[in-house]
Amino acid sequence: MKNKDLNELKNKSIENLKKIIADQEKEEKQTRLKLKIGKIKNVHLANQKRKDIAKIKTIIAEKNFMEVIKNQK
Repeated sequence: MKNKDLNELKNKSIENLKKIIADQEKEEKQTRLKLKIGKIKNVHLANQKRKDIAKIKTIIAEKNFMEVIKNQK
């Protein structure tokens, strides 16, 4: 995932990000299955999907943290 994509994700709402995570998790499962079957030769795709999911989850955590801080003031 490129920095440009990350910046676009930071502007999206938490609900949209959760939908994106669900889609990414489905793609990761399919990629891992295809990898085990032998249809995909690039073994790094599954790990890259996992890292992308982690990045999106980090963005959600940051947004939740910022909301908590705003509510405290």
